[in-house]
Amino acid sequence: MEKYNIEANTMFKEKLGIDLTPLELTKRFISDYYKWNEYAYRQSETEEEEKDWNIGKSYDNLILKYCVADKKYQGLAYGNDGEPFEDFTFLEETISDNIAIVKVKYQDPKMDFRYSLFEYHFKKPNNRYTLEEKYYVDDENVKHKYL
Repeated sequence: MEKYNIEANTMFKEKLGIDLTPLELTKRFISDYYKWNEYAYRQSETEEEEKDWNIGKSYDNLILKYCVADKKYQGLAYGNDGEPFEDFTFLEETISDNIAIVKVKYQDPKMDFRYSLFEYHFKKPNNRYTLEEKYYVDDENVKHKYL
């Protein structure tokens, strides 16, 4: 029990450099999100009373690392088959003033016909880019909030 509480409290607490580009932040977020998904799934499989708290706390830490402190996010979703970093292709980074968009494609390694497109939207409020939202882009090019 205590191991997970400590782990949940300390996950994703390291600070990000102020000079990271939106593309670099996207790559780090994808890597950290995969780590969180693996942790959340492992927790969900335990009998620990605190597992829901641990999952939520570690996700809060992940969001606070990349987003503004008052970021409102969707409900938590995780599974036993996460999306590892190496299955992503970085398509485009667009920066205009203090707004940036990074477009990525996730290719399912088990079913090569299955893929997902995502957009990571950033703002630069205080000399540092923060993740404003992650969007899933459907087949009709409609964007759906994903964080």
